[in-house]
Amino acid sequence: MAKPSVEPSRASSTSTSLSLSACAPAARSRVCSCMARTATRIAPHGIRDDGVRVTTTLSHGTGAPRHASLRPLVVAGAIFIVVLAVFSAAVGNDFVNYDDGGYVIANAITRRGLTLENLLVAFTRPVMANYHPITWLSHMLDVELWGLAPAGHHLTSILLHALASGLLFLWLARVTGDSLRATIVTLLFAVHPLRVESVVWVSERKDVVSGVFVLACLLCRARVREDESKGWTVAMQVAGVLALLSKPTTVPLPIGLYLVDAWVDRSAPALLPWLRRNALLVTAALVVAGLTVASQEGARVDAQLAPSLRLQTALMAMARHYVVGHQLWPVGLHAPYHYREAWPWHEVAFGAALVLGLSALGWRWRSSRPGVLFGWAWTVVFLLPVIGIVPVGIAPAADRYTYLPSIGLLVGVVYALPVRRRAAAVVAVVLATAALVGAIAATRRQIGVWSNSVTLFQHAVDAEPDNAHALLSLAHSLPESDQTTALRLTERAIASRPGLAGAHRFRGLLLLRRGDEHSAIESLVDALTLDATDGCSHLLLAAALVRRDPAAAHGEMRLGLASCGEPWAVQELVTAWRAAGRQDDARLVERAAAMSTRGALDDLPR
Repeated sequence: MAKPSVEPSRASSTSTSLSLSACAPAARSRVCSCMARTATRIAPHGIRDDGVRVTTTLSHGTGAPRHASLRPLVVAGAIFIVVLAVFSAAVGNDFVNYDDGGYVIANAITRRGLTLENLLVAFTRPVMANYHPITWLSHMLDVELWGLAPAGHHLTSILLHALASGLLFLWLARVTGDSLRATIVTLLFAVHPLRVESVVWVSERKDVVSGVFVLACLLCRARVREDESKGWTVAMQVAGVLALLSKPTTVPLPIGLYLVDAWVDRSAPALLPWLRRNALLVTAALVVAGLTVASQEGARVDAQLAPSLRLQTALMAMARHYVVGHQLWPVGLHAPYHYREAWPWHEVAFGAALVLGLSALGWRWRSSRPGVLFGWAWTVVFLLPVIGIVPVGIAPAADRYTYLPSIGLLVGVVYALPVRRRAAAVVAVVLATAALVGAIAATRRQIGVWSNSVTLFQHAVDAEPDNAHALLSLAHSLPESDQTTALRLTERAIASRPGLAGAHRFRGLLLLRRGDEHSAIESLVDALTLDATDGCSHLLLAAALVRRDPAAAHGEMRLGLASCGEPWAVQELVTAWRAAGRQDDARLVERAAAMSTRGALDDLPR
């Protein structure tokens, strides 16, 4: 990366009002000396440690060493290798019973691999209630390369995270001119235990894919600021659109770019001209946001939660997970976290004080330490889609939600440190090294937690014994030979959260397999009382009614086949009809499930 020359005779011109030729020789000497001292602290785009804005013209002449431009690439390559080494153990992990089936191993479309037909499918339909075609295509490519061997899928995610980490360093070093702090930020980001969920969980591939494109977009934006070439402008827009198509929660990317420009320029750009220049990305973000809302309509849970609980959850998550808690002391990380009906008042109050305090601090330091305001604003902006104000899914917080937001948090902290003096720089390096050693050790342990489904959910249950979703997921993950334990875990989940329809349904399935049809019917009725639209519960209830009330079984069967195509649920019903000696009904169910058409359903008995 080109740097301003520190020699007065070769110094690049600056946008100051000083005219050295008009100064006395002594004064001219002092000015030149001052310029030489500060030049090493001037970033390519004008950010200095003390917050003073200085515009420079970079020297690309023969005065700069030829190897200087290769140095950032060498450091980025070293970071890439470090990340590979830290996460290498994940290659031995298995798939987990936590969306990996829906995305990869049980997804008939993904299993076909990367075909022209699948290319069209990826861009025209959601998967698992999410619209992220680029990420879905990456799973299809993995199937082409590795088949269904989990090692290859894990390796792809690790490589993508290592690439994102290298891009983060290149971007920070370029826009700040401070390789030391860029290295500290990047390594702390790359090997923090909070990254494990994003990197090691195959289904969370969208974090690392979108991370690569977001950081590529930022790096291209930095190049655009230097020479405004059309090629870099197009590359920036393409990378931004690909990021948006990789994960819906990157929709704040245009706002993030605006924050970067304000940080680098030391003043907010004029909004309307900025919007005109970035109209493509802004439009793409709005389109992806609309597609995401439509895709997740069936998965939204916000209507069930009071606004006050949403706000409490958001503030709790800021305090416990995203800003302080697990960021500083990453102990007890697990998935999923337990959603509670109320949170401790002191955590909510601390979260509120944290948000207000950091906002005030960033504003107060906007001139002297602009990185604090930028970092905090970036963190908040990229947390907004996942913070719980409008929750989707079951998690009040998640480690994966910190992937992009943590970049801003680390920039705000590290770039506020005074490292201009050698002693301060040494202290910063020592502290960062200690933090990195601890982070790497914790990350390696956390990778082991994700070894397989049982280790993952047993760890979550150990951390939160009343975590209903973890209890139910552990029950689902146990082998069929241990169904007694599975039933006990499911009943614990129901006791913890009686309104969890999936727990009642799974209890009904376990009881049905044990031959306790009466108790199974009771559980399945409870499940349908909580969620009358669950087609799989209708199919299981039909299976439980086959011997007792065949007519009622036919009615439930029609309702179930209209909305549930899960092979396991269909098979339970087929098995029940055959056990009752009604082969025609069994074949009819198989035909209706295979055809999945209204005409096939019309052939079912009423």
